[in-house]
Amino acid sequence: MADKVDAEVTRIREMLVQALEVNRYSIRFVERKLGATVGAKRKVLRGQSPLTVRHVLEILDAIGLPWETFFHALYPPSGARPAQVRMEPGLGAPEPGKTGREARQEAGTAPPAGEEGEDQRAERILRQALAKVLDEVLKGGKD
Repeated sequence: MADKVDAEVTRIREMLVQALEVNRYSIRFVERKLGATVGAKRKVLRGQSPLTVRHVLEILDAIGLPWETFFHALYPPSGARPAQVRMEPGLGAPEPGKTGREARQEAGTAPPAGEEGEDQRAERILRQALAKVLDEVLKGGKD
């Protein structure tokens, strides 16, 4: 029985680390957000300290991932494909007939339609910078 429990705790820990990685949060970010000492959550997520339900729920809150989304991904209903379960902040499986963006807007995790989100803004800035560099390189080669 203990082996089964230990294996499941390891799986939960790994899924929690995956949730951090997917959402691009560092363990240190979580520690700062929770006011934890440096290394406290790192030890928990590396298996060097016991993982408690409190740890799981606090970390999920820190990254804005609803508890039900995490546990739905961890324990999907029978017949659900893994692709149907999404671990993005504020977004579980979208309701039928709704796009992921609509679900994120309702959850308050996406910018309103027509407004530029953080990813789109970063991509636009990167494209502009690359265009400028390429333009300078091409002009430099013609002189």
